[in-house]
Amino acid sequence: MKNITKPVQKKSAVLIQKSPTEKKKTNPNEMKSRTPRKRQSVLNTTKMQMDSNSITKILNGEIKSSLFKDKPKTIEIFHTEEKYTIFPNLTQTIEISYKEDKNKTYKQEMEDKGKTVLNFKENPKNILITLFDGHGGDFVSKYLQQNFDKYFKKNLKNLKEEEINKSYNKTFSEIDNDIKEKSMYIGSTGTILLITEEENQKVIYGANIGDTRCTLFNEKNYERLSFDHRADDKKEIGRIINSGGYLKEGRVNGTLMLSRVFGDFEFKKLGVKCEPFLFKKVINNDIKNQFIILASDGIWDIIEEWEIKDYINDIVRDFEGSGESVTMKICDKLIEDTMLSGGWDNISVFAIKLN
Repeated sequence: MKNITKPVQKKSAVLIQKSPTEKKKTNPNEMKSRTPRKRQSVLNTTKMQMDSNSITKILNGEIKSSLFKDKPKTIEIFHTEEKYTIFPNLTQTIEISYKEDKNKTYKQEMEDKGKTVLNFKENPKNILITLFDGHGGDFVSKYLQQNFDKYFKKNLKNLKEEEINKSYNKTFSEIDNDIKEKSMYIGSTGTILLITEEENQKVIYGANIGDTRCTLFNEKNYERLSFDHRADDKKEIGRIINSGGYLKEGRVNGTLMLSRVFGDFEFKKLGVKCEPFLFKKVINNDIKNQFIILASDGIWDIIEEWEIKDYINDIVRDFEGSGESVTMKICDKLIEDTMLSGGWDNISVFAIKLN
């Protein structure tokens, strides 16, 4: 099987690489009792000022490129065993943190692959966030990490809802066929978020297959935006059975627990497909403390959404205005509690503060 290598960095992109995350074990109940303190970064902190249409701050990182001077360029951030926080310069403040852990006690390979693309389509209002969770190896998820945004950018002609949905469907189909041509008979989930602005409101256009979940939280409620495509879902079972497959212990033919994936072509003749669930969410500016959590099933299989809502409220209460990144505190808490609670899978999470 041919390995997929990372594409050569072009002048139109910045590759940001981070230092490995420092391991630190703490009591999972510690968060509620902690008092705010000044920023103390466990990594070397670099603050870079770019042009006003690009990034205003990039924390905990090292930029291997010159600063942009003219029109905004697309900025690609690959994530490999790292943590980082960025503050893109949008009309309304947004903060994005990402963290991952291979969970080396149980996993020899990191199959989760995340990516952030700022100034998507050379527009400073657009952020594209992708997260892919591979299985059977990281070949498919790595290929998707490196290439999905390029396919989507090529297909997307404008930012109208109908065009975005059409481009999502076309991109999922094209890149899945490309994977097949490369003889990759393993698979991956995928969830993609396009965050933009319309009439001074943030709008999220998303697409997903598999069980890499995206949920919107506020102080009182949460709303699941994506759909978990698992083989035991009643909406998916009929298609699989009608295509000649069968379910055993919640898995297609006793093997694959997902009903929609990239790759896994031996199951495509049994009703498994690569058609995404599409969703749109307009963010209400009047609701405070809104966060999106986008994470692999390594977290969702262990921690319930109502628990995450409580975590977020506790962290906002303890750290808002302290100078520390609230979104990174959320990532730290989720990964720490997942591992302490017996999580055995790769773990990756985006925490996105919307207002």
